[in-house]
Amino acid sequence: MNIRLRILAGSFLAMALAVLGTLHILWASGIPFPAKSFDELSGAVVPSGVWPSPALTFLVAAALCAASFAVVLRMRDLTRPRSILTPWLIFASYALAAIFAVRSALGFLISSGLWGTNPADATFHRWDLLVYSPLCLLLALSALALRRDGGCDGDVVPRA
Repeated sequence: MNIRLRILAGSFLAMALAVLGTLHILWASGIPFPAKSFDELSGAVVPSGVWPSPALTFLVAAALCAASFAVVLRMRDLTRPRSILTPWLIFASYALAAIFAVRSALGFLISSGLWGTNPADATFHRWDLLVYSPLCLLLALSALALRRDGGCDGDVVPRA
């Protein structure tokens, strides 16, 4: 894959993870952005409709921010000689791809009713089908773009 496309995919992934992490920090801090209340927000964001604890929300925020940082390190790693972190960053890319692919597939299955659920009028399930699951699929594909590709790591940008 072209290095520019890989960097573009990685930039999208890092920004999306950072934005999602920031949203979770706001929610854990008691700010229901973009909704007016947590009741309204939980109907659109949480499948059960029950808002998780601030500690759990902060944990998710920390994981998203750490993943964003790992993606930034991996993009930097793509244009430089291999470092001691390279194998771990490649593993992180595959792990992110797997996590988001599974989330996307389960979202499509459950929210469409193929899993045996009846999501006909739930706000969350509509959002899941229209936004969350497609976004997770795009994030999974973006993470796959950061995998090691034919040994071209480190030799794609000439040094001055």
